[in-house]
Amino acid sequence: PKGRLIAVARAGDKEAEQNVMTKPVLHKNKWQHVLLTIDYANDEMRFYLNGDQLPIKGVVEFEANRTSDTPSRSVVLGAEDDG
Repeated sequence: PKGRLIAVARAGDKEAEQNVMTKPVLHKNKWQHVLLTIDYANDEMRFYLNGDQLPIKGVVEFEANRTSDTPSRSVVLGAEDDG
């Protein structure tokens, strides 16, 4: 919303969602490369825009170190996964 990037993740299906957000960084009608990394073991989510890491708001505290019960087909970018 309003040019911000928002990431929502959880390590397990029964875990609460964890989220982080950037300040407004996206621009209409301009191609930009967005990358999100999630490190469950170290409780980190990082956004990169055009190769540069962005500062984020939010604290991540995953309950598990990995996502063995969550298939990768549940990962989405640019949409909300509603099942």
